[in-house]
This record gives sequence, C-alpha cells and structure tokens, in this order.
Amino acid sequence: MSAIDNLTDEQIRTMLDAAFAQKGFKKVEGDGSADLVIAYQSNESVERRFAQLDSGYTVGPGWSASTGGTSAIHEGQLVVNMYDPAHHNLVWRGVASKTLDPKASPKKRQKNLTKALTELMKNYPPAATK
Repeated sequence: MSAIDNLTDEQIRTMLDAAFAQKGFKKVEGDGSADLVIAYQSNESVERRFAQLDSGYTVGPGWSASTGGTSAIHEGQLVVNMYDPAHHNLVWRGVASKTLDPKASPKKRQKNLTKALTELMKNYPPAATK
C-alpha cells in the first residue's frame, strides 16, 4: 500500500466538502462545535496475479508445455467515516473501490474519483430501518 499524493488528497477533500454540502451539511472549522466528524482514508495497492496458459503442446506422457506471466493490478480504495464526536461512535461508513491506471492523467484520476464518490454517496443517508 502507498499513501496518496497531495493533489489527490486535495481533490478528495474538495469533493467530500461539496458532496456533504449537497446533502445539507455545513462545514465547521475549529474544535468542539461540530455535530459530526467526517474523516476519510484512502490507499492504493498493487496486487500481483499469475496466469498460466496451456499451449496445448504435449511433450510426452503426462507432460505438456505451458507458459505463464504476472501482471500488476493497481487498486484504489476510499473509505469515508462519520463519527459522533461526543461519544466517539461510528454513525456511517461508505466504501468505494476501483481498479486504477497508474499512468492516468490528473484529469482521468479526477474523473475516477468523481465516479467513486458518486457511488459512495448513493448510500447516504442510509435507508430508515423499521
């Protein structure tokens, strides 16, 4: 896992501020006066996958030729937590995951973040339970 860069951090913060403002939240700066604390965690990881391909060529009884290779899958995850600051209880959590292209332009990364955050915010507010 690796930490995100400053540009991505700023993009996430800006988008979260906008998303929660659309839901009727008012951002409060400073300590002690907020009804809820909203925090996020983000990470990027690389998963190595091995694929073995059978060539169909038989070398002898019980033997066949095959080739294989590894590939790197870049995965990003964004977790948004909402806490009650008075009691330190988790009120809500949203999670979004996406395969990433490490060579993507900043514009493409912004587009992917927007999609992920839109998907994540579909679940807020949570449906009322009976």
